Amino acid sequence: MNDIYNYSNIPIRESKCNDCDPVYQMVKDSKLNIYVSLPGIDKKTLQVRTKTDVVAITAEYNDKLGKIFSELPRIDIRIRLIRSVDMEKSKVEFVTGILHIVFDLNF
Repeated sequence: MNDIYNYSNIPIRESKCNDCDPVYQMVKDSKLNIYVSLPGIDKKTLQVRTKTDVVAITAEYNDKLGKIFSELPRIDIRIRLIRSVDMEKSKVEFVTGILHIVFDLNF
């Protein structure tokens, strides 16, 4: 399974709940905004790593909610960025199951 896509609004991994975890990328005000829906994820286990033009997200499901959304114990998602960004300038926030990552664009 190839889990890296160059598109901005399609599910990026195969699972029983493919529609539950779409990824959206959009450029606004010289920033690349990435939104990832991660229902049932244990916030304490969430890790976001960046390398060149890829963002890697790993996390484990919450024991209670995770069983509803997936039979897999953890997620491992790779997102190919749609624009060149400054990896040193980023902001990450996880609120109510939505991961929001913001990068400054390279010009």
